[in-house]
Amino acid sequence: FSRGSDADIYQERKKLGRNLVPALLEKVDYDLPHTVLSFIPNTAESSYFGLIEGMDEYLNARKAREISALIQKNEHPSEQQINEILSARVRGEKIAIKDVKLRTFITEDASRDDMVAHVYDVTYGVVQPDDHLALIDDSIVRGTTLQQSIVRIMDRLRPKHLIILSSAPQVRYPDCYGIDMASMQEF
Repeated sequence: FSRGSDADIYQERKKLGRNLVPALLEKVDYDLPHTVLSFIPNTAESSYFGLIEGMDEYLNARKAREISALIQKNEHPSEQQINEILSARVRGEKIAIKDVKLRTFITEDASRDDMVAHVYDVTYGVVQPDDHLALIDDSIVRGTTLQQSIVRIMDRLRPKHLIILSSAPQVRYPDCYGIDMASMQEF
């Protein structure tokens, strides 16, 4: 699964992201104008593309229903009404900025928080106080960096809600990939 440049693995990662669309829509109560999508870490970008594609498919179907509803009411939608419907977009942004040369998950626990503070930064001015910020994460390890550092860093943006979506494949056995996973509670 780690070979992201493999065509099959890339498509699988995109599917994992696309599969999260229904749960995310429900979580944000279908309020897409106030939902910003992003990814963390950089390896989650493939699943992010799948999430964006799935959201676009949802929006296109919704747009078609809205236009059909106007036509069925024997209304002739104006160009402005159609443009208003068609202008709905998914808000995908690059929120987390990471120095790609540094790997935080392999750092010892005692040093990780300090390292993460220097490795990650955020894009300011994109997320508004009434926005949901949904980050897709593909981590297969304990999530210590996410839990202890990334959430705090993202909180600087002051979103209404911070939603973490996991696109990691199922891990059924501890010590998968030789990574120390002492118990299922650590996932």
